[in-house]
Amino acid sequence: MIRNIHRYMFDDKISLYEIRNSLFLAMFSAEDMLDWNVEWTYDRLEEPIYHLDKKKHACVLDVSTPMGRTVARIFNRLLTRQFGEFGFDVERIDVIGQGLT
Repeated sequence: MIRNIHRYMFDDKISLYEIRNSLFLAMFSAEDMLDWNVEWTYDRLEEPIYHLDKKKHACVLDVSTPMGRTVARIFNRLLTRQFGEFGFDVERIDVIGQGLT
């Protein structure tokens, strides 16, 4: 199974606490936008759509589902507003397999 992944890498000056809070805000906003549809509930029960890596100061999002893509759009906007265009880098990766780590 090929999964579409967005990998965000952050400047070391940005705290993981702020990154996590922005991610959760994006997730809650996406839930409201998609009105807690059945597909999102299923996705959420199957496996997580994100992984925060403390050592690499990075975050990985699975954008293979409609919920993941919506979270990524909101997350990108929040990060740009909070940290500016140069506070983080994002790259798109296609991964074969199940895990986000």
